[in-house]
Amino acid sequence: MIFLVLCFMNKLILAKGNIRRCVAAAALGGLAAALYLIIPVHKSSLFQIASSLLVNSSIIRIAYGKQRIRKFILMLFVFYVSTFLFSGGLQFLQTQLQTGISLCWLLFFAILLLGGCSACFSWLKRVRREKEESVYVELLFHGKTVQGTGFLDTGNCLYDPISGEPVVIANKEFLEPVWCGSEEPVRMIPYHSVGKNRGIIKAFRCDCLRWTTKSGELVSFPQLWVAISEENVSKKNGYDLILHSEMTRF
Repeated sequence: MIFLVLCFMNKLILAKGNIRRCVAAAALGGLAAALYLIIPVHKSSLFQIASSLLVNSSIIRIAYGKQRIRKFILMLFVFYVSTFLFSGGLQFLQTQLQTGISLCWLLFFAILLLGGCSACFSWLKRVRREKEESVYVELLFHGKTVQGTGFLDTGNCLYDPISGEPVVIANKEFLEPVWCGSEEPVRMIPYHSVGKNRGIIKAFRCDCLRWTTKSGELVSFPQLWVAISEENVSKKNGYDLILHSEMTRF
């Protein structure tokens, strides 16, 4: 069961443990459980808590290697929760088998559980990706500043066909505080996106676009082309602006 729990944690993208490490960690857990049953020692509550923390911490250490304290504690917490859920599921299955539940119902519950887990994994993966690849940006134009969330998207390969410079894409509502519409000079840039036909999008040069990386470095792009999207660039309103693929290296 420990191996299944570790595979479950891999799907949550908390860490990437390879198969050999996970098998070794699961073997340690099985050995510890066997010794716990065989060795005749006084099993007080304090002993059970301490031994559980020691064994489970060792399992996480073997499966995922050395981690920062905060991430290690988070992984240990998720391991306990996942183990609790898996144990509850196995006990439920055992009880239902003893009461004579039909195979069709068991198959239905299994499909329902797999579908729910799959949807949960997809949601967690999307949320984690948006969080990791999002930055807090400032856009300056004609002495005005607007702040929002930028998404580092490797799929944005839009370039200005005349200058060959990269183009970022922003929500029209996000740009309203700084961009004055038809009074400002614009450039019409052809584009093509997945699942949509080719078209033309309006763009203007901002004075500067900047943000601070997770390492604390200030990144600044002066005179950058900004395309104005009539549609929301984020389905869940998670960000206001899609940065260019060339900017993902920062």
